[in-house]
Amino acid sequence: MKKLFGISFVFVLMIMLSAAVSAAGIDTVSVYLRLLPTGITLDNTAKLELYAADGATLVDTAEFTVDRYTENAVVEFSTPGYEAGECFQLRLAGGLKNLDYNWRVAGVGDVVFLQTEETAEGAVIDDFWMDAVPYCEKKVNIFVDGNPVPLDPGARLINGTTMVPVIGMADAIGVVNNTYWEDTQSVEISIGTYKEVFTAGYPTIVHNGTEYTMPQNTMILDSGAIYVPLRDMAEGFGCEITLSSPDEDTYDINVTYSPIAREVEEAARIAALIAAQGETANTVNRRGIASQTDYLIWISKSEYLVRVYEGSKGEWVMINSFPCAIGKPSTPTCTGEYRYYSRETAWRYSNYYCGPIMRFNGGYAIHSTLLRYDGSDYDGRVGVAISHGCVRLRPDKLDWLINTVPLYTKIYITN
Repeated sequence: MKKLFGISFVFVLMIMLSAAVSAAGIDTVSVYLRLLPTGITLDNTAKLELYAADGATLVDTAEFTVDRYTENAVVEFSTPGYEAGECFQLRLAGGLKNLDYNWRVAGVGDVVFLQTEETAEGAVIDDFWMDAVPYCEKKVNIFVDGNPVPLDPGARLINGTTMVPVIGMADAIGVVNNTYWEDTQSVEISIGTYKEVFTAGYPTIVHNGTEYTMPQNTMILDSGAIYVPLRDMAEGFGCEITLSSPDEDTYDINVTYSPIAREVEEAARIAALIAAQGETANTVNRRGIASQTDYLIWISKSEYLVRVYEGSKGEWVMINSFPCAIGKPSTPTCTGEYRYYSRETAWRYSNYYCGPIMRFNGGYAIHSTLLRYDGSDYDGRVGVAISHGCVRLRPDKLDWLINTVPLYTKIYITN
């Protein structure tokens, strides 16, 4: 028995041996298909038609079911008796995406050409091996803020709606709380005061107590996971969704991280920092110090310390602090509330320079300790009263400050 295509199906080889009979008695043509799914196979009824060599005479038609469990199929066509060398045309009428035989790919409506052969012993080979590609769901890749999300189980495209496992997808966008009720097969996801409830078998979503209709029912799929429409779930938490299709078999869907989740996370972060910093953070908050920006600089002369806060009036959170040098008694650093209004490169002198410069009150500024022009320290001291009134920071600390804090930030200086 000669194998016409390089595929090994041991379990069907025994069937094929029975086909090698005399040429005069042959009345079948056998087609052996290996299904090559490219995703989750869609249920279909495949239909193949066998034509005579002229392509006009229909010899026989065969149909068979294709589903996600189909790996191989054997199709038998009844034909009039013929001799070795007989030609046929096999037409894909539907139910499969294409056939691949001897490196010829035939789509729906196309044909592949089959020719029987004779063995050295005079038997006729009338069996043909080929690959077939079923129709599959498009592969759906999910991204959050451009980063791939390895959902397990993965996203599905069902009746044109992108369905996702609700708990895994909610966690990916920052909606981390979930509750499942076995008796009603319902799941609630929430962050802060925002919550959504889905119930298997129903096309409704309950968002913050209000019911809306979705384009597809909530489902429990083969994996046992609860699937919901992605857009309805994510947009309820403020996410934006964009879709692209890099090829005909794939959708890439990008979802932004929930801004509601970010707000909740930031509020929790600030509360934790305030609790951890105790009296230090509460000082500027109790005094009601405000700033035009989201930052505040507090310079405590008695502590020789610069503290940097982020937040807003009454909710400042310290994010960094540095030791500093301040004005000597004869030229003290001023006290009060000022605004950082000018950023300058450097102040230059004969033997040294300082910079960058964060000017906040006439000739008063925050700047670096004194540096030689080769970059080495001319006077690198901090924690002392030594300047002409300005506040000095070590260069690396000043670099962080000037790259973090924007112009017009409040500078609050106390004794």
